[in-house]
Amino acid sequence: MNTIKAKISDVLTIAKALWFMIVLQLLAALAFIIVPQGQDMINAIMDDLFKSNVSFLSSRFLALILSQVGLLFWSMQTSFGARILLLFSDFSFYAPTGTPGVQDKINRRKRIAELFPLILSVVPAIIMVIAYTKAYFYYDSAMLSAYLVCLIVSILMGVGSYIFIRTIVFSKIQQSLVSNQLQLKAYESLTPITKLTEVGVVKKVFYFMLGFAVFVLVLYCALGIRYYQFVGALHLITTGFGVWVAIAWWVDYMDKRYSSFLKTGLFIVMCMVSYFNHDHPVRILEGSYVAPTQNVVERFDQWYANQRFNQNDTVPVFFVSAEGGASRSGFWTSQVLAHLHDTLPDFDKHIFSFSSVSGGTLGVNFYNCLTELDKEHDSLDKYEQLTKDFYSADLLAPTTGTMVFGELFNLFSFNMIKGFDRAGVLERTWEKSWNENVNESNNLMSKPFNEVTSKGKVVLINSTEVETGKRAILSNIKVDSNFNDVVNLQYLLNTNVRYSTAILFSARFPYLSPAASVQFDLTNTSSRRHFVDGGYFENMGNITTMEVINAIKQFSKYRNLIKPVILLITNDDTTNNVEPLRFGNELLEAPSTMLSV
Repeated sequence: MNTIKAKISDVLTIAKALWFMIVLQLLAALAFIIVPQGQDMINAIMDDLFKSNVSFLSSRFLALILSQVGLLFWSMQTSFGARILLLFSDFSFYAPTGTPGVQDKINRRKRIAELFPLILSVVPAIIMVIAYTKAYFYYDSAMLSAYLVCLIVSILMGVGSYIFIRTIVFSKIQQSLVSNQLQLKAYESLTPITKLTEVGVVKKVFYFMLGFAVFVLVLYCALGIRYYQFVGALHLITTGFGVWVAIAWWVDYMDKRYSSFLKTGLFIVMCMVSYFNHDHPVRILEGSYVAPTQNVVERFDQWYANQRFNQNDTVPVFFVSAEGGASRSGFWTSQVLAHLHDTLPDFDKHIFSFSSVSGGTLGVNFYNCLTELDKEHDSLDKYEQLTKDFYSADLLAPTTGTMVFGELFNLFSFNMIKGFDRAGVLERTWEKSWNENVNESNNLMSKPFNEVTSKGKVVLINSTEVETGKRAILSNIKVDSNFNDVVNLQYLLNTNVRYSTAILFSARFPYLSPAASVQFDLTNTSSRRHFVDGGYFENMGNITTMEVINAIKQFSKYRNLIKPVILLITNDDTTNNVEPLRFGNELLEAPSTMLSV
């Protein structure tokens, strides 16, 4: 009865009743520690925390404190939910009367059942400590003061939640168990409690915790972009996990209490909804639409003639490729181009095309919008400062808030609720930041993509079609046979979309951003296609750039007057400090290669 195998069996028996709660904690660890967007949230907290003009009431410090408030809410819901589920689970050990060791086994299971909720109460804090540590050592070792503050606050919050739950909440539950004979009998034999009325004080806490979670869910759904940016992405997602956990333990409780079919039934409803719901359709602009008529060679010849280069010399022409990598790659790409623009005369004059992926698409197209705006004014201020101003807004918080709160309703809605579409919210966040930080009177982000780019540089936005796995290109030129085996998004759309919508075709990284749904024949649902991040196919935009250069070098009448220069903007050095594969080589070689690619 006291063998290692028996002890492991007892632990797994208790864990089995909490599998849904444990899975949510693993998803949280994945979101904060592994997913790049989660690490971006962590970096946003630590970045500039102790730089000049930052006080304890600054947005950065306030975001840190609010994230810990969300962390406490998440810890409380996790721990209490685990306790509730264990009260309604059967851990009794059936054996013939007098069998040696039965009482020892019952006592061990009781200890494990008491310990599990307490362990789960500190797991959120442990996840945040690991996330801050990874961000500090992996991204920027110069943020020591900010890292230490975040680390200490997270540890204190974890310890505080553990003490509060153990000494106040669980002690009240234990007192209630001892004072009630039905509860005590169930507790001593590990048989499940069948009604909330049997658990006294737990019933009151049950309704309070569940009611508060529902209140937070409804309230945060009603709040808009400004509030989301005020509290920050990290607060939203930690609070969101608290809401998800509350819903999870309530559904699990209902499943145990009333019907074992409830969870299965909800899953079936979600599948039915996903079939009928035109999920996340792209935002369409009404009005006359004119498709691009020039191919890449015709556009290049026109561009070259308009630049009035000195034809006695070979002219360097820049073809920009920009790597993906979440929001940090957007800022980095924009800053590189802005710095070159501010420091090198005529730099922009020599750029012919942009081919980009994911965050790099936001980066190059924000810069492109600046140059288009510049044409309509005498001059803009320094591009670098405008870039910093645009990205100073919390661009992640609104889409994060919509994802963890509003999108829960879309899971069970047969018609897409546009206000809860996290992709549309992200696009509007970019438009809002342009409006507030760049130019209020001329918001190019919200204007038709073809209108803004009709006469300027070639823009090649790389996406990936879900149904075929093919590279898809949305461009201001005609995508023809110069591009090998690609999906022409302009042809499929055949209508106007905002510049922000065009950008997001390349930056939809499930599950933070949903796939874009396009139905090119409104009378036939089979014509619906979905598009995700261009990095699924190739994360540099280089394939498309090489096709542009090849077409020009073969067919342009100016092909002998130019010197092609590829400006490749990356945001992560993968060539240094490479750790070799040392364990389970044959098993891990294929997935490791795919992840690295």
